[in-house]
Amino acid sequence: MIFTLNRTDIPDDIPLEVGMTLNMHEDGNPRPIPVIVRDLTDTNVTLDANHPLAGQELTFEVELVGVKSPSGLIL
Repeated sequence: MIFTLNRTDIPDDIPLEVGMTLNMHEDGNPRPIPVIVRDLTDTNVTLDANHPLAGQELTFEVELVGVKSPSGLIL
């Protein structure tokens, strides 16, 4: 979910810096989509809408507290 926009598509009053987070909005969706500025040129802005943990190796520690059988009995 990395894409490039023309720099003119972003309002002039937003000072762009690589690494900063912006909020985008889809038509009809009031929920903002956070994007990170990955690259800037004189004409283009590359934005990354991936989750911040995308591509990272994750390790979870879990504790099994029970097993439920198909009949609903807890074993």
